Amino acid sequence: MALELQETARSVLGRHPAPAIPLDELEDLVSREHAGRPLEARELARRLDGSSDEVRIIPVDQRRLGWVTPVGWAIGNEDEGAGGRCLSGRMRWSLRRLGRSLEPGSNLALARWARLLAEERRIRPSLELKSNGPRGVTAP
Repeated sequence: MALELQETARSVLGRHPAPAIPLDELEDLVSREHAGRPLEARELARRLDGSSDEVRIIPVDQRRLGWVTPVGWAIGNEDEGAGGRCLSGRMRWSLRRLGRSLEPGSNLALARWARLLAEERRIRPSLELKSNGPRGVTAP
């Protein structure tokens, strides 16, 4: 069951347009696809954290950074070439890479990264339009 849960989480993270997903959102998405019993975000984080290189869990110190997200973030793993030529893909890959290299326990680094995620979410529609063009054709 643990392997199936990891595979489901990896698949959800790979398909999601965001570079990282709040654990509460990952909990909802995994629960829809996973045949087992529903898991709370903290339990999902506990099961996924350190279980493989496919999913990285970034916990949030609730006393200091509770405004960032209730529990933490989940980041999927992508190959280096996964960003491709499109700007949105490169942005997603870069933010995942930054998130995977955050210093553990650094609230300042986490807050700065969360701000970058918020900016990416704000401009994502424009990036996708630029990358895909008005008719879905990849830009040169």
